[in-house]
Amino acid sequence: MIRSMDLSTDMREKLIGWMIEIQSVLRFKQETLYLGVFIVDKYCESQWISKDSYQLLALTALFVAGKYEEVKTPRLKHYG
Repeated sequence: MIRSMDLSTDMREKLIGWMIEIQSVLRFKQETLYLGVFIVDKYCESQWISKDSYQLLALTALFVAGKYEEVKTPRLKHYG
């Protein structure tokens, strides 16, 4: 997380834990979670992101990863 210096490793740990919870509730494959975390990390390396938008980024990354990896993806309303 080179660009987003105001984000700490503790925040990343909590965010990934939250992503794991979402993955288990929505019954996503492990690959979807891995791709979602990869997207979050790559975005944070290239762009500055505020603390307020960090969770939204993770949710968007899981949505995109789900569209790529899952056979049948949940609707957007299931993410909330």
